[in-house]
Amino acid sequence: LKKVFLTLIILIAGGLVIYNIGFNRLTVPHVTLTTLTGQTVSLKALKGNVVLVNFWATDCAACLAEMPTLASLHQQFAQQNFTLLAVAMNHDSINYVKTFVREHSLPFPVAFDSTGNIAQAFGTVQVTPTTFLIGPDGTLLKHYVGHLAIDELQTQIQSLLTTTSATTRH
Repeated sequence: LKKVFLTLIILIAGGLVIYNIGFNRLTVPHVTLTTLTGQTVSLKALKGNVVLVNFWATDCAACLAEMPTLASLHQQFAQQNFTLLAVAMNHDSINYVKTFVREHSLPFPVAFDSTGNIAQAFGTVQVTPTTFLIGPDGTLLKHYVGHLAIDELQTQIQSLLTTTSATTRH
């Protein structure tokens, strides 16, 4: 029974490693967002930047608690090749989203996914907050569900920006 259990654990762990390797090679979906201010943002056009896409909702306490952290990340890396995009889920109220963004002076672009197509393009996002880290080469590097591991994320963003900066100088 121990051998069966150990074999099962090894197979599951191996499957997770294979899944993670495959996930890391996925390219960014070719979606275009329209922000609440009317700005059109194409993820394809952001290639060369480190991009963080955060799916959230005004009825999600964890999402709302995370917004100051996202604002801080935006402020920290905005002058580098970093873009943070927040996408409000289609089950939310557009009026609640606009009110929250205005009252909290969110410094990054916010889009409203009225059709659910943006969430669908990212693999049918259903839980908020869900956040994707996209590398400058256009690959999905990390997929966070729930609270962000902010220290890890900051380190990874800084590393990607440093690598990108060094590459573009040569």
